[in-house]
Formats: sequence, structure tokens, C-alpha cells
Amino acid sequence: MVAESKIPESIKKYVPCKCCRIRKDGDTYRVYKYKSVKSSVTGKWTSDGGILIGKIIEDKGFIPNKRYLKEFAQVNTSESTNIFDDSITDVSYGSYALIKFLSEDILERLEKYFGQEQGTQIYCYGLIMCVNGFTYVDQIDDYYQESFMSVIFKNFSFKMGYTALSTLLRELGKKGNRVKAFEQSLIDESSKSIAIDGHVIRSCSEENDLAEPGYKMNLLKSEQVNLLVAYDTKNNAPLLYRTFRGSSIDKKSVIELLESRKFSDTKFIVDRGFYSKTVLNMMSSNGNCYIIPVTSKNSDFVRIKENLQYTSGEFIYSSGRKECARVVFYEEKISETQRMIIFKDLDENNSNRKSFLKCMDENEKGYTMEKYNEVCEYWGVLAIETNVSSPAHEIYNDYKNRWSIETFNNYIKNDAHFNNLKIQDYYIQHGFDFIMLITGMLHSKLNEAVKNLGKSNISTFDILLKAGHMRMIKQDKIWKLCNTRKKDLELLEKINFVPDHQLTVN
Repeated sequence: MVAESKIPESIKKYVPCKCCRIRKDGDTYRVYKYKSVKSSVTGKWTSDGGILIGKIIEDKGFIPNKRYLKEFAQVNTSESTNIFDDSITDVSYGSYALIKFLSEDILERLEKYFGQEQGTQIYCYGLIMCVNGFTYVDQIDDYYQESFMSVIFKNFSFKMGYTALSTLLRELGKKGNRVKAFEQSLIDESSKSIAIDGHVIRSCSEENDLAEPGYKMNLLKSEQVNLLVAYDTKNNAPLLYRTFRGSSIDKKSVIELLESRKFSDTKFIVDRGFYSKTVLNMMSSNGNCYIIPVTSKNSDFVRIKENLQYTSGEFIYSSGRKECARVVFYEEKISETQRMIIFKDLDENNSNRKSFLKCMDENEKGYTMEKYNEVCEYWGVLAIETNVSSPAHEIYNDYKNRWSIETFNNYIKNDAHFNNLKIQDYYIQHGFDFIMLITGMLHSKLNEAVKNLGKSNISTFDILLKAGHMRMIKQDKIWKLCNTRKKDLELLEKINFVPDHQLTVN
């Protein structure tokens, strides 16, 4: 190492700031920035060894390293050192701006319960995953920096890097009062027609206390966590996410979910996997009620079907998928408050009969007259237990509307790709539940807007793709819209979204 006094003046003149040392390493002059420190032993002031901030090349000047530029933000404007502003000048705009336009109320709600800084951070996290599907924590910041959110929220102090988001998730999972209050507000303001359903997520974690072998172990080839979703079937929006141990069954997990929040005057619409006396009693308290199908082994159903005649009435059922179906039913009181209603969709029954007989004619394996006579009466049959006082046709409609949660679960699995998690921490897992909720809420806003277009050939994926082409490019201090197509703009205008043609951000 060459002594400081022996460094040529032609090198020293390029020192970028005070408190710097130059060390010669071979033919390279390296620059270290030091600071004064007080010795804990002698009590005297001295200087530390310094940190490397760059090098000096004779006749060229000081060449800063990335650490110097980032941590000290030193920009030498002398003629010999030409350092350009390397900030991003081209960002993804359309898909993020579209969903932000559709979901301002979600951002406002988050700010109400989490404050402006953290509420916006949570919102941005969910928005990135709504646009891009499931994204690992260490990849979120790349998407954030390349999106127009980093432009409009640049004056906020929150970070979107791995450490910052891991801390956020852990805080959400460990300190749950704000999350609970947020979700309770959704429940209180819902239509009170709530479906609850379970969904298995593959977990590659070896340390997550919730990840365990479950009933899908052979299919997943890995441990699992079980996710329960509470869903507003009339407003088509999720209200609550919660993950449970992979070995836990739905009828056990739902008890904990129901106890964790306050439900009143709510109509629960659930599938047969939740059938237990304890669950039904909980769903009958505090003015609540339930609609649940029963299995073929249910004692009341077994008794009734011995002499089953659909004599109680009939009605026409229609939906978007099925224009018109004739449904007959039989109902009977099985207790002071409970009814058993057996529905039979005659159109579905006839269709299945035709398909089965056709397979018999073609000698398909397993299609026999014996089998036909055994099962044909029960095609299109749905046995419902309920303590709801509504007429039978309304009970049937309510249960069929439960299909919306199945559609939402399909989004979770196949579009959002929440199906292969590597979360190692219990608290982070529960914090991520909340991020999944926000992602689902944002998707529901987009889905509703696309649905209102009335175009069956246009999906949410199509809309995001068309909007995603649009970008914002910085020219001087103004961000200008570019890479647009007239037909895309016309389509987006039909859902009332008109992009900003330029943005000025201070």
C-alpha cells in the first residue's frame, strides 16, 4: 500500500469529497470514505477503515461505484466526471391504472384502517399480484419499480423490497387487530348472503407450522395448507381468507373461522363438507341461518326417498348458463325450525338419461341397464337442509348462486396461481392471507367491470392484456402516454376508464 503522502497530485485532485482516503492497489487508486469514531478503550477520537466508494483513473477522474451512488447520492457535476441520472424513464401504466381507477374505494378503506403509508403499501402489493398473478416476495419490487405506481407514490416512505415486505407480512400476521377490523367492516357491509368454501394450496415449506400432509398428498406430492374463503355471493367479492393446518378438515376449521369474526343476520350457504351439528348450531345463532346439501346417507333423506314423490310444487329456474329448467320438489319439516327440501331438475335428468343410453348403445364399458336403473332417478336431484323460511324456489336460487365462489376458487388456482407457496413462517403465512384477500377484492372489481361490458368473448385477461400495452415515458419532467391503440382505448372507455395522456409528478 502506498502512503497517502506519496499519492500523486494528479490523482488527489479528483477526490470527490472530504473524509476520503486513497489507496493504491497495483495500478488502481481506490477511494475509501471514512468517518470519525470514538475508541471505547482509550476514549480518543480516531477514524475507521472506511468503505470503498470508487476509484480514480488519471486524466479521467473519479469513477463512483454503485454503493456510493445509492447510499451517499453524490453527483459530481464537474466536467471531468459525467454522471447521468439513471432513474427509470419508461414504466408500465395501463393495467395498473385501470385497476386503480376501479378500486379507489379499496385504497381508501385500507388507508382508514392501516394509515396512508402502510395502507398504500398493502394496496400496491395486492395490485401487483392482481395484474401479474402470484409473485414471490423477492420479485415484487422489480414490478413496483417498473410500474407507474413507483411514480405516483414516489414521495411515500414505504419500501417494496424483500425485507420490507417480509416485515409487513409478519406484522399483519402477528398484530391482527387492524386486519380483523378491516375484514369485519367487509362482513358488516356485505349482502349477508355468504358462502364459505375450502381450497387446498400446495406448500413447499419445511418450517411453516401450518404445512402438513393432507388428503391431497398423493396428488400434490407435497405438504399442503388449507384455505377457507368467505365470499359475498350477491356482490361477488371475497370477505375473508384464512389458512389452516394441512391435516385439518373443513368442518373443524370453519368453527375457528366463525368464532374469529362477528356474523349476525347472515345466510350461510355452504357445501356438504361442512355438515356437523356444531357448525349448524353456530350458523343458526345470532339471527343467522344456513342452506346446506346433505349426503345420500343422511338419515332424513334416506327415510324420505323411500316413498319420494315430488308433490310440493314446481318452478322454472333460469341463470346465465342455463336459460330455462323445470324443477320439481318435495319439502318436509324435520324439526321445529328445519326443513328438508328435495329438488329434481327434470331437464338435467332427461339429458343424463339420453347420454347414458347413448353410451349403452355404443357398448361403452360400465354402461349397463342394471346401472341405469340404479341411478337414473337421482340425476339432477339435490337434497337441501335449511332453517331459512324462504319459499323453496328462493332456497334453490340461493344455493345455485353459491357457484360464484367456485368460479372465484378457479381464479385463485388457475389465474392468480396461488397454488405453490414457499412461505416458511407462521406469521408471514397469515399476513399473506390478507394480501390474497386484497388481491381477490381487486380482481372482483375488474371482473365486475368486464361483466358489465356484456361481451362474452372478452375476459379479464383480455382487458388486462389490452390495457397492459400502454406505457408512460418521461420527457423532461412530464410523463406522457404512449404505445396505445385506438380500438383498445375505445374498449376501455366502455368501462369508463380514460387513461391520463400525461402526468406531472413533483
